[in-house]
Amino acid sequence: KLEDGLTIKDLDDLKNSILRNRMSKLQGEEKKKLRVAAYCRVSSLMDEQQLSFQTQLAYYNYKILSNPSWEFAGIYADEGIPGTNKERRDDFNRMIKDAKAGKIDMILTKSVSRFGRNVVDVLDTLKDLNELEKPCICYFEKEGLKSNDPNSRLILSLMATVAEEEVLSLSNSISWGMQRLAQRGTVNRATDIY
Repeated sequence: KLEDGLTIKDLDDLKNSILRNRMSKLQGEEKKKLRVAAYCRVSSLMDEQQLSFQTQLAYYNYKILSNPSWEFAGIYADEGIPGTNKERRDDFNRMIKDAKAGKIDMILTKSVSRFGRNVVDVLDTLKDLNELEKPCICYFEKEGLKSNDPNSRLILSLMATVAEEEVLSLSNSISWGMQRLAQRGTVNRATDIY
């Protein structure tokens, strides 16, 4: 039974108004921008790496700011710091802390090796970010892999292993070369193994 003065048309108008309001709220949630950050790293301060570092910074600033569905969540960058140990990478750790605090939805990185060159650090960090209440996705551009894709997990593990092995191989090669020079009595200069 309708209250006095209410008509079927009034009820239809009310129903339509409620539906429009609900749809508007749903569309607003869909239009919420993804908070995107980037992580950049080079392991030495050599001139070639300086150029790579500056290029990474400029590229990610442009990429994030030019995407209308993304909100800029920052550029985190460690310069002249090897990726073999996450403890010494201040900006990396600040980025992970911000992601855990819910300030970042997605992290862009040039490659798995830029994210880190220690298998345990890389996989533990990705696992931690994926297990957040609202998971933070990492996207590795060179490999085209997203950390939240179950099909990518094995490949990410392999890529992290390759990144770690590359740095170990380079270190061993440099050590071998320095030993051979020392055996010949050649004075060697300080060498940055990265």
